Amino acid sequence: MPVCLSKGKMMSKWMYGTCQKTSKVGLSVQKKRRLQRYKDFQTFSDESKELFNGLAESDLRNEFFGGEYSLCITPGGAYGGRDKRRVEVFYGQRPFDADEKKLLSERGARLDYYLNDVGAVVCTLIPARTENLICPPVVNRKE
Repeated sequence: MPVCLSKGKMMSKWMYGTCQKTSKVGLSVQKKRRLQRYKDFQTFSDESKELFNGLAESDLRNEFFGGEYSLCITPGGAYGGRDKRRVEVFYGQRPFDADEKKLLSERGARLDYYLNDVGAVVCTLIPARTENLICPPVVNRKE
């Protein structure tokens, strides 16, 4: 990676097309920005319930989906809330039919916000699904 020189001083490597100066005493500019992004995500996580509940109350479609599936807002993730890098917003499960052997159910849509190691947030939208929409496992066949 290229290194910038400015007025005889060594600068850090190129990042996002601009040269970032590294401080001799403190943290590099990139590290400060990454730490700020971590703090920003923590603020988002702390305020996520209020934010998404406000959005749900202002959207008429939530009357149906909230009643049928129930809206779940889980800072820290749906599996116990222990993942400080994740916020999940989703509609839960509901039964929609039954056959001779079991009750058929569907899960509502899911938004997954994940803070990666460099401080960027990846937002994934997972559509609603049923058990039959999940791809079956690949079975190795002996030929």
